[in-house]
Amino acid sequence: MKNSLYQFAHEYIYFEIVGKIITVPYSISKEGEKRAIGELSSAGVTDRFANYGGKGTPKQIRELILNAAAKEHFNLQKATAKDIEDFMIQQGIGVDCSGFVYHVLDQYLKKEKKKSLDTLILRYPGVIGKIERFILQTNRVRRTSAATLTNDLNTIRIEKVKDIKPGDMIRVTHSDWKGKHIIIIVEVNEKHITYAMTSQYTRKQGARFGIINIKDRNKGLEYQMWMEKTKKGRNYGEDAFDPRRGDSVRRLKFLA
Repeated sequence: MKNSLYQFAHEYIYFEIVGKIITVPYSISKEGEKRAIGELSSAGVTDRFANYGGKGTPKQIRELILNAAAKEHFNLQKATAKDIEDFMIQQGIGVDCSGFVYHVLDQYLKKEKKKSLDTLILRYPGVIGKIERFILQTNRVRRTSAATLTNDLNTIRIEKVKDIKPGDMIRVTHSDWKGKHIIIIVEVNEKHITYAMTSQYTRKQGARFGIINIKDRNKGLEYQMWMEKTKKGRNYGEDAFDPRRGDSVRRLKFLA
């Protein structure tokens, strides 16, 4: 049986709507779109205050689809899975990378540790950060970016593959994005690491699982074999993970 992290990610990746299974597309707010370099052809773009700003839970996303379909007279029953995914992109319904990782990790913490991520994430250092977290704890996910989730206030760096655990996050850099992207590790065994993420940078779009084959457990992820490809056909790990840019594996301090 898969662990709870895998199961929570699975809800986005094999998303059920009206008896059909689809993949939740990548979606960002118009504010986030400004950080894109080039065209976001396969991403839904939404207003910051609409569609949960690309940071909805599976339940919230399902409600958005049903409401949009009713408003636009879109027949979900007759539509194919691809039709529904295209409709979601058109309507700006989906999830961005930090929203995806935030909710998967938050659900895991609630189930396994009886703790909400809302009570843990700091955006500023010292007393100011604690006060801000207390006052603005509601909808914390809307105020949390990939950089915030993986910064030194909230996480520690994990240097070697042998020390990686499910729940650790991978901070990467995409060449079409001004900022950081985030991935969550959901399974680790002797041979490979399974991660989950959503993006429009890779050949397979939207929410999905990926594999990193382990070559040397005593080295970092830059020395392992990433199996995923970018849209341009480059190896995803070689293209997106470079410690010289600040890319790294990060563990929530609460789990350290």
